[in-house]
Amino acid sequence: MNQATDSVRGVLQWTPPTNATGWYNLMVTVRDSVCSLTPYLFDRPYLLRIFIDDGVSAGMDTAICQGQSITLSAQILGNAPATWSVLSGSFNSLSCTNCSNPIANPTVTTTYVVQANYKVSMPANKKIPSLLKSIRPLPC
Repeated sequence: MNQATDSVRGVLQWTPPTNATGWYNLMVTVRDSVCSLTPYLFDRPYLLRIFIDDGVSAGMDTAICQGQSITLSAQILGNAPATWSVLSGSFNSLSCTNCSNPIANPTVTTTYVVQANYKVSMPANKKIPSLLKSIRPLPC
């Protein structure tokens, strides 16, 4: 009986519940019942920690009349707090940055970034979800 295989491979597929966010523990048990020389089964449990990002939405890009302001709105699944910033354009055009609904008063086309602020620490290689939204002032 040849049992000198170098590795065993498998595929795991898991679908989280609808609207799931945050950390989940997934326990996987590997069972070796083929390669054992004895009648005993070999079980090895593995704990996988999985982080599911909150969804971030800020609506469609918008045009406004020059001189007007607009209230930005962030919808974040799980109600995590939001942080807004300016990527390009009118850098001092936000009424607040650590709020869900800042008032924007851009003088030129401005791209805003909204990020979800998690209450749990993120893995070092995990990106914080963010969304871009552009506001373009037009002569009206």
